[in-house]
Order: sequence, then C-alpha cells, then structure tokens
Amino acid sequence: MSRTLPAPLLRLLTFVALGVLAGPTYADADLWGHVRFGLDILSAGHVPSVDPYSFTSDVMWVNHEWLAEVLFAFGYQWAGVLGLICIKLAVLAGVMALAAWSLREDVPAPLVRDFFVGLIILLTFARTGAVRPQLFSVLLFTVLVVTLRSADRSGSRSVCCLPLVFALWANLHGGWITGLCVLGIWCALASWSSAFTRAGLFLGCALATLVNPYGFGLWSFLKGTVGTSRPEIADWMPLFSMPWPIVAYECILPVLGIFAIVKTRRLSLAYGAVLLVLAAATFRISRVDAFLHTAIVLLLASQIAEALGASTRSTASEGPATPRFVPSLAVFLIAAFVVSKGTIPIAGPWTPDAAAIDAIRASGRSRLLTWFDWGEYAIWHLAPGGIEVSMDGRRETVYSERTVDSHFAFYRATAGHIAYVDAVAADLVWVPVRLPIVPVLKQRGWTVAYESPVSVVLQRAQNEAPSVSVARRGTRVFPGP
Repeated sequence: MSRTLPAPLLRLLTFVALGVLAGPTYADADLWGHVRFGLDILSAGHVPSVDPYSFTSDVMWVNHEWLAEVLFAFGYQWAGVLGLICIKLAVLAGVMALAAWSLREDVPAPLVRDFFVGLIILLTFARTGAVRPQLFSVLLFTVLVVTLRSADRSGSRSVCCLPLVFALWANLHGGWITGLCVLGIWCALASWSSAFTRAGLFLGCALATLVNPYGFGLWSFLKGTVGTSRPEIADWMPLFSMPWPIVAYECILPVLGIFAIVKTRRLSLAYGAVLLVLAAATFRISRVDAFLHTAIVLLLASQIAEALGASTRSTASEGPATPRFVPSLAVFLIAAFVVSKGTIPIAGPWTPDAAAIDAIRASGRSRLLTWFDWGEYAIWHLAPGGIEVSMDGRRETVYSERTVDSHFAFYRATAGHIAYVDAVAADLVWVPVRLPIVPVLKQRGWTVAYESPVSVVLQRAQNEAPSVSVARRGTRVFPGP
C-alpha cells in the first residue's frame, strides 16, 4: 500500500523548496546608490535637492525613493549586508502572509492555498530578488489588492487605511502610480458602498501622495518621466522584446487566468478591467509583471482552482488557517536566509570591473565620465576620494534628458557627440571596452590607464599618470570591490 506524506509535513517541505528558490538575493546596478544616498539622508537629517556626486547633474534632484533608501541605510547600519537581506525577506514574508490571509476564504484548502502563495513569490522574483525600492511596491500593491478584495467580500472598513498606504508608497517607490490607477478602476466599477464614498476614497488616496518632500512637484516630475523611453534598461522594455523563454514564463499565469475565466464564466467588471489594464501595461513595460501576477492570483484564485479541478475545501485535520501558516512561513524564512549565505553576489552582464577602481584612484584625476550602469558603484567606491561621476542609474532624477541622450550618443561615438567628453571637461573615461567610443578616443590621443576584457580606463594625454594593471578578482559580493 502506498503511503503519502502527512499534509503538515508536505506543507513544510513545500515552503522549504520555496525558500530555496526565492531566497537568493542579488545586487543590481543601483544598490550602491540606494544605500549611499540613504546614509547621506540619515547623516544630513533631510532629503537633499542638489546632487553632490556628479559634475554633469543639471536638474534638481527629485529622489522619489528616499524613504526606501533610508530603510536600506538603517538595515545596513544595523547589520551590514545581513540587514539588507533581512529587509528583503521581511517584505516577502509580508506578501506571503497577506496573500494567505486573503485567500483563506477563496481557497480554504491549505495545500491549494500554498500553491497560490508560492506562485506569487516565484512569479514576482524578478522584481523581489534584488534589494531595491520596487520591493516595497510589490508589498504595498499586495496590501491594496487584499484590501479591495476584503471590501468586496464584506464591506471591510480597512479601505479607510488606504490613504496612509499611498502616503507611504509615494515616498518609497514610483509604483504608486500603478496602484492609484488600479484603485481608480475599482472605485469606478465596484459595487462596494456608494459611488460618492468610493470617489471620496480615491480622492483621499490621490491627495495622500502629496505628502512627500516635493508636494505637487512629485506629480510634475512623474508626469514628465513616466513615459520616458529607457531602451538600455531591461525592466522598461516591452515584454515581447524580451528573450522568448522569459516571455513564455511571464505568460503562464495570464494564460491560466484566461482559461479559468472562460471555463468558469465568472469575472466581475471591476476585476476584469483591472486585469486588462495591468496586462496591457505589462506588455508595454515588463516591470509591471509583478503587479499583474499578484492581481491574477488574488482576484482569480477560486476560478483557477475550480477550472483545474483542485479541491478548495479544508478538512478538519488541517486545522485553522492562520496557526497552520505561521510555521510554514517560519520555515520559508529560515530556508531563504540559509540559501542567501549572508551575501549579496555581484553578477550579471552589467557587472562593473572592480580592478579598474584602483587605476582610477591612482590616476590622480577627479572628473570621471562613466558608463551608465557603473555610476553608482563608482560613487560608493570613489566619491570619498573626491572623484565625481558623469552619469549613473538615477537618470532623470538628477540629469536632464539632453544630458542622458548625450551620454549614450557619446558611448556610440555618434557624429557630433564625440567631443562631449571635452564639453564636460572630463579627464577620465571608464566604459566597457566593447563600446565604439573606445578606439575613437585612443586615436584622439587618450592613453590607457587600465584595460581588461571587460572595461578600459582612458585618461587625457597631458600630465599622464602611470598605467596601472591589476588582476581581475574572483567571486564578488556587495559592496565589493
């Protein structure tokens, strides 16, 4: 006779596997800046409006993620890299707990509910794997959808807390715009309470976003930048321009949702409109995918379970939902923490060449024209020595569109932009060795201070500093080198 694992043990093993898959934490190109700027805010006691790190910054610094950076700085001061990892895991735990609580009525069966919670965590990993402000958007979007779902079920008064959610969100990450759009659709089409009450809720949440260091200035800033093209940033690319395995992976849940809707023939007008808008936004900007996947699970779980023939009933032996979920969540956190190994690896095609830092310091120069992805890494390691950068991942928050475009035209050695390095009076250039501008600068008399298969540091010919050659390092972790 075959024997199956007891349900509680199977749940714990499921969450161990989930922790192993979703636990690793990695660095993205902006992590150095997020921590550095947060530390600066803590030190100064206010949010700066003038950037001290770049010699080409030409607009007021609108740091719309300042609160997230302060939280990262607190974590880093408290426990270094472990503090950053703990912040990420705390966010994931919050998402899981909220999702499990919301799904308890739609999918009472613990194992089926765990399946849906796991889907959210796995399908949002592209946005939650790194320590970045977008983590908080995933969490607060989950809060938003869970709150609206609760209001639809029982007229929950928890919606009164949503203005506070949006006040926090507007200082943590720009994803609040998507959240406000979803709230607007729901307020227009939902049947909860009166139209007047829903309109008041939406207005209150919109006004709450003005509680930020810039007031209406934040709205003006985002109005001018939300639609900005960012072809050099993978997160901002249209979904169908991504490699086909990623497209296929991203389409699994939307296809499953469509199948469930067609088979069960159940979908409210408000939820259908929300999902349609999120799907259209995801196909245009791939980074919205975390919101789409979260909404599909939280809004369509019962339909998906029914369409797949999964039992949604709870048995007496499984016990109450909340007490049973707590040990599972604890197991997930332990597994995820162990898998992280207490480090944040630096890896990927954008990875800066650490050995170049020594050459830049040895050059004795102070104005470094940087590659876009390496600017914040350079700020972390070189700013204490008085070296300023020309470009970094903050883009339009500190640079005009003209400055950003000029940099990318310079990288490509576009006619009319080769002299940009002279126009900004840079005395060092640190860029990937593959860029077209590299041989052009060498022909114009720039000398090599450092060169590897990854990057090159070029300096002006006059007052040459000794060339530096440093061996490339092995496995690297944040903050480096």
